[in-house]
Amino acid sequence: MEVLNACDLDTLLANFLVSCFRRSGLVYDSHEYFTEVPEVVGRPLTQRIWLTLEKWIFPRLRHAYTVNDSIAQVYQTLYQVPVHTIRNVPLPKAIEARTDKENIIIYEGMVNVGRGIDLMIRAMKYLPGYVFWVVGKGDVLEELKALTHELGLEKQVIFKGFVPFDSLSLLTRQAKVGVSLFEEMGKSHHFISPNKLYDYIQARVPVIGSDMPEQRKIIESFDTGKILLHKDRDPQLLADMILSLTQDPQQYQELVDNCDRAAQILNWEAEKEKLLKIYEDAQRK
Repeated sequence: MEVLNACDLDTLLANFLVSCFRRSGLVYDSHEYFTEVPEVVGRPLTQRIWLTLEKWIFPRLRHAYTVNDSIAQVYQTLYQVPVHTIRNVPLPKAIEARTDKENIIIYEGMVNVGRGIDLMIRAMKYLPGYVFWVVGKGDVLEELKALTHELGLEKQVIFKGFVPFDSLSLLTRQAKVGVSLFEEMGKSHHFISPNKLYDYIQARVPVIGSDMPEQRKIIESFDTGKILLHKDRDPQLLADMILSLTQDPQQYQELVDNCDRAAQILNWEAEKEKLLKIYEDAQRK
């Protein structure tokens, strides 16, 4: 049987209608909590339209998956249908778990509002001898460059721009610390499980993450870094956390070793079998 794939809510209606007309299988792939992303939450009419569409179609779905257990549970509670978790983790990479790295802090991903990049930039004035790489592009890139200039941190904050996927892991593994400092900007951010978190771990780079449930679960379960509490979102406190993580050689070695062990589990070879099973089931029903 033919199987259609709908990636996020903005493609679901068309795929649902075509699947009904052609009697095809349909799989819904929800990359995030779509109706709660900041771009939608700030536009009440738009949010109501998407919610109406979701409430109409989602209870009719037989095969759906999303990126983490928290979002899956939300959808299952709302619509009383099973939703699987397929984590967006990278392919496994057999690399040496090195601790003799330069004092490089890395952010990779979209350079958009609510990612905590400005907080990290402000923390750099308390981190002499450290460099912050911002790898990516986005809506607030020019604002962050202006902030860097205003603070006189041009030698410490380096904007790498867009880096091709094949080269990204080579860049990431040079870093000593990876940051994923999302702000609370609606339920979508609250339940975030960003790709960068898994990329850092696969590169054997300890992580400092904001206190969101899925990030906390991964970082604490595998002991791969530290959690920055909401009350501690202060440049000085963030800098102190980075220093405490990197300047104790024994602790840092343990975190790198934990990343190495986690990388054996949090990778696509381990995850893809679950995805294949969903599509096999959709072909039969």
